[in-house]
Amino acid sequence: MTKTLTLETLNEKCPVIRDGYRWGNWVFNENDLTLNYKLNRPGSRACYEIDLERMDSASEVVDWLAQVSTKAWCSPEDVGQLLLALNTIFNLQANLVHGEGFVARKYLRERIGKLRDYREL
Repeated sequence: MTKTLTLETLNEKCPVIRDGYRWGNWVFNENDLTLNYKLNRPGSRACYEIDLERMDSASEVVDWLAQVSTKAWCSPEDVGQLLLALNTIFNLQANLVHGEGFVARKYLRERIGKLRDYREL
């Protein structure tokens, strides 16, 4: 028996994220599959970018969290928001901690594709 994809079942498995979705200062960029940290300083256009397509393992996630936490501009809240963003996007425990053979690029493209297809219905 095949299960029909509905917005409800899709949201149960992976909350809907769209271009521009925010977790604190972190912003999802759907076009290039990145998370961007927007520095909230007057006149600042600086941005820090994380390539989500390279997150193929739990150790890569931990590496990014550790790396970002050492930045002078990054507060403990920013690190927490990054963890929430990564968990929302990847469902970390299911896919990276307990899953095997996870390929971020494939997962992201399939997930974004399904969301795009659903939005066009």
